[in-house]
Amino acid sequence: MLPFDSIELSGHVPIRGEQRGYTVEQARTCIQNPDHIEKTQGRGLSGGLIWYFRKSFEGRTLQIVAEVHENRCYGIAGYWLQ
Repeated sequence: MLPFDSIELSGHVPIRGEQRGYTVEQARTCIQNPDHIEKTQGRGLSGGLIWYFRKSFEGRTLQIVAEVHENRCYGIAGYWLQ
C-alpha cells in the first residue's frame, strides 16, 4: 500500500464505475496496491500532480486518474484500458 494519509474518491468515480463496469472497491485497490504508476507533470485543481494508477483484474487493466497533493490522493475518474 502506498503511504497516503488519505484516499478520497470524487463522486465521478462511482458514477463512471457503474457506467464502465468497475467497482469503488476496485478503484481503491488500484490506488492502494497498483501494478504500475505513471506520474505526470500536469496539475489538478488543488495544485497536486496527476498520477495514473493501473491494476489488473481478471485479465483486464483498470486505470484510475488521481490528483496527489501533499500526502493525500484524490481519485478523479477511471476506465478500463484496451
